[in-house]
Amino acid sequence: MTLTPGFIGSANFGGTFRCTDFSVNLKQTPLFYDHIIGLRDSTPTNITDVKSDTGQRNEQKKIWRPSVIIVDGGLNFPWTDQTLGKLWQEARTGSSFSLDFTYNCGLSRQFTGCKVNSYTIKATAGELVTTDLSIMGINMTTLTQQTAPLNPNTQKIVTWDAFDAGLGDLAYFECTVNNNCIPIYTNGSLNPYEIRVGMQLVTGTVGYYQSNTNINMVNTSAPSTFTLNIDTWSQKFNIIYHPQQQNAALGAIITPIQFTGVDDALPS
Repeated sequence: MTLTPGFIGSANFGGTFRCTDFSVNLKQTPLFYDHIIGLRDSTPTNITDVKSDTGQRNEQKKIWRPSVIIVDGGLNFPWTDQTLGKLWQEARTGSSFSLDFTYNCGLSRQFTGCKVNSYTIKATAGELVTTDLSIMGINMTTLTQQTAPLNPNTQKIVTWDAFDAGLGDLAYFECTVNNNCIPIYTNGSLNPYEIRVGMQLVTGTVGYYQSNTNINMVNTSAPSTFTLNIDTWSQKFNIIYHPQQQNAALGAIITPIQFTGVDDALPS
């Protein structure tokens, strides 16, 4: 019996890396217009008596147009010693890039004019460090390569022990860079002319086990900074904390403290 790998594949951006999930696709749908008599499927016998129909078909599909084209979707992957901060710089600066993805089912695609719409880093005590990305692009091309390359390199997955934000003993950490990307369309093409980066917003949450030593450790009255270190990757954040919420429950209490990037939130 031969086992086929199905749709398992690998992404290629500055080197091949494996994704937990990859759902970036080209999207376009037909759009239909309403008739002036409404959304009826048949023509009435007269305007005053709309309850009786002649049975003549008046299909809405006769008045239609193609919609604009957009490439968008998401991917997520665990951090390894070879994929540290993959696509982070593109998210921070809003720069364009091309992304290839090769499936083991005999399909290979290239996505061009891409920008990172959002980039989320997640880490939970005792678990893996992972990234969720939302990507928006201009075009998709089917490549000639038909076989997905194997990734023979041994990679070490980055876990919580290699995570340090310098914020004390955390239970979890999550941070999102949202670029609020907007597709810009012009005459002569249904593809976007460009993907514009909107106002960048940095938000996140840190979770502490509530105790007497850290219950009031956060000063919410002024901007603050911290440097996130994940293995050999590092990034400084300029933020301001939201007012801390207090909870009470039977058992361990984890206090979430939200923050928002201010000033030059992600300095180089």
